[in-house]
Amino acid sequence: MQRGRNLVFGLQYFEKVYGKTVVAVAQKYTSVDCSTCGNTVKKLLSVRTHICSCGGVLDRNHSAALNILGVVA
Repeated sequence: MQRGRNLVFGLQYFEKVYGKTVVAVAQKYTSVDCSTCGNTVKKLLSVRTHICSCGGVLDRNHSAALNILGVVA
């Protein structure tokens, strides 16, 4: 738990020093929700490609990053 606190304090420090905004985003569902349509597509961790019925096909991490950007924006 101490490492987590240190990370938060470090991010808050850089936020102030560089005038940036740091936003905490819950990681739950970021890699299973489709970044194109929002549908939940359950998959095993070993599955690296996100394929949705809406036609969205992305790398799992890319889709998660787009979902996180959607929360922040």
